[in-house]
Formats: sequence, structure tokens, C-alpha cells
Amino acid sequence: MNMQFPLILAASGSGAALVFAILRKPLFRVVVDLCGTADRGRSWTLYTVIMLVLSPMLAVSFATSSEAVQWGDPLFVARCTLGPF
Repeated sequence: MNMQFPLILAASGSGAALVFAILRKPLFRVVVDLCGTADRGRSWTLYTVIMLVLSPMLAVSFATSSEAVQWGDPLFVARCTLGPF
């Protein structure tokens, strides 16, 4: 197993966790305002957090599942997250 994949997956998860840490409180306030109660706001905030963390990690997993992965490419992470350019 190539050791770059777990490192890239960890970097993706860390970036998503950072986004979550920054947006958690403002997101909760907005969702409570939209949903009407704190319980509903918590459930939708939890759902959003799960999607914020899992989506980038799944994108990296799908992007690296191909046999044509060029692990030595210095722009590999950028191509996984932004697509081909």
C-alpha cells in the first residue's frame, strides 16, 4: 500500500475539520433560526458537519481509486480536490 494515500486522506479530513471548526457556531445559529428549535438545529448541523467531513474524503478516495494515479505528481492533491486543470 502506498503511504501517500493515508496522508492525503488525513490532509483532506483535517481541512474539512478545520472548516467545521470555523463554521460550526455561525451555522448552528442560522439553522436554529431556519428550523425554529434548537433540537432541530442540532440535528441539521450534525448532518451538515458529517457531509462537510465525508465529502472531501470520499472525493479523494474516488480520485485515487483509478489505476492511472500518478503518485509522484506534485499537484496530485490539487487535482484530487479541484479536478483536472
